[in-house]
Amino acid sequence: MAQKEKKNSDRPDLFYYGFTGGGNVSILQGASGSLRAAYIRDFVSYMNDRGYSASGGLSPRIGINAGVMGGYNFAKRFSLESSLTFTQKGFREAVNYEYSDTAYTVKYNSSVKANLDYIDFTLGIRYKHSSGITVFMGFISGLNVNDRVYQTSDYSITYTNFSSSNLVVNQDSMLFIHQYYGVNRKIYLPAYVWRIGYSTKRFLDMDLSIEKSSNIFVNDQNVDPNFLTVKFNVACRLDYFQRRKKGYSH
Repeated sequence: MAQKEKKNSDRPDLFYYGFTGGGNVSILQGASGSLRAAYIRDFVSYMNDRGYSASGGLSPRIGINAGVMGGYNFAKRFSLESSLTFTQKGFREAVNYEYSDTAYTVKYNSSVKANLDYIDFTLGIRYKHSSGITVFMGFISGLNVNDRVYQTSDYSITYTNFSSSNLVVNQDSMLFIHQYYGVNRKIYLPAYVWRIGYSTKRFLDMDLSIEKSSNIFVNDQNVDPNFLTVKFNVACRLDYFQRRKKGYSH
């Protein structure tokens, strides 16, 4: 009887489930993403050639993701796994320049925060090695639930001659994606995902994933920017506690 119970405890349950969450970094890519980065880079180079001190470029958005996950063990090492998560994606833009001479000083600082948030449904195949190493490949269908562009700019001219009036212009605006870029964003965003991780013998799984999306905007004049997203997640498997109630060790 004891041998039979041990054999059953070594066999994985058909289903596993739990909560998942972590951090992610996303950056704008694609041909149009490269054009946007090149435009900012050329503008910065142009200002520097004119004697200004300029800097700027594209940078990633650092966000979070959280949701639920579950899987079906159709073989000893393989499972069909899915998840439903809220994921923050987007990117950042910045342009800054300054110029000074004996008469005045000019300063300009501009930042753009493009925030696109999604409800991502992920479906794929997971392989689990006896060492606990896991590999996952699958697809993502993302539903866009928020798109905002926050733009902030500060422009100032400070005169050395105190008899002249200084000029300061501050502007803050919140726009939709189509208002800032002139192109509608896609409501549904498909992506591929590759993931490698480690599954503990208790209730925690950890993994690092790379997601490559298709166009984030509706096609218009060959506009094809997309996201490259890197995630680090930790999953809490609730089925572990159910197994403990059954008297299983892992």
